[in-house]
This record gives sequence, C-alpha cells and structure tokens, in this order.
Amino acid sequence: MLLMSKPLLTTKSNTIGKVKYHEKENSLDITFRTGNVYRYYEVPSRLWKTFQLHIGAKGSAGSFFNEHIKNNFTTEKIGEK
Repeated sequence: MLLMSKPLLTTKSNTIGKVKYHEKENSLDITFRTGNVYRYYEVPSRLWKTFQLHIGAKGSAGSFFNEHIKNNFTTEKIGEK
C-alpha cells in the first residue's frame, strides 16, 4: 500500500503559515509566515494527529509547536522566500 503525504494545511497562527506531514517518512514540513520552510524528522504520527487539532485554533498551533516540536526533533531548513 502506498502512503501519500497529508494535504497542506493552513493555520490561523501568527507565526506558522502552513504545515504538511509526510507519513512515509514521518516528517513534518512547516512554512513560517517569514517564508522559511523547515522539515522536522521522525515526528510520530500520533503527535501529528494532536497537532492537527491545534491548527484550526488561533494562536494554538504556534504554542503547540513551541512546546512539542521545536527543539525536540532533528530539523533542516528546506526553503525560504
């Protein structure tokens, strides 16, 4: 069975613009409002599912990111404006 990446989700956050999770690689791409794009590796799918609950709430995605993702996973800058 081929696992497809999740669709790009837009947030209401002041700092995070878009997020995309890649199931096959367990990686998470985050596009910040600054235009910088970072990939976070080995992000568990259960954490992604919880993160999705915060994406629709204003300000909540950024808080969740800061507490549970930032500085907790190997990251790489993959793009910028």
